[in-house]
Amino acid sequence: MLSMHKIAKKTLWDKDDIEVGEFIFSDNGKKKVKKYIELKRKVVLIVPCDEKYAYLLKEYRPLYKKTVWRLVAGALKKNETPKQGAARELFEETGIKSRKLTLLGSYEYMGWVKFPIFVFKAENLTFHNQKLDFYEKIKVVKVPLSKAKKIALQDVVEPHHAFGLLKALN
Repeated sequence: MLSMHKIAKKTLWDKDDIEVGEFIFSDNGKKKVKKYIELKRKVVLIVPCDEKYAYLLKEYRPLYKKTVWRLVAGALKKNETPKQGAARELFEETGIKSRKLTLLGSYEYMGWVKFPIFVFKAENLTFHNQKLDFYEKIKVVKVPLSKAKKIALQDVVEPHHAFGLLKALN
């Protein structure tokens, strides 16, 4: 059994949808401080698929300083349901509309960063033009399902994106 320490939580900054704080652990005169970030906005991940292909994204990500494989993703707007947000993000980032949008599960990504995630699979797809923001440069890549699993396991750098893709392919 894990020994229980005394844990205190201190909020350092809280604005809109982001809280930054620290946990202060103490036990027998020892003290350790760990910082955390909590994103309060709910996040959706969407995997558009048909019988043979997944439609994945390639996008330059400034924090990584490189172009990476990723899923359609975004934060929900105020008063938007996860399914509404998933449909909106799917259309904006890919130009794809789905006649069958299935919630595969909801999870909390956590470590020292925490945020709620809803994973959807989009099927029965129709293709239109993307509706990107001016700063977004997103390429939609049609990937055979067998290759998509390899990409999830080897090339996707954001673990929650890899997890969402594997969940949809299962």
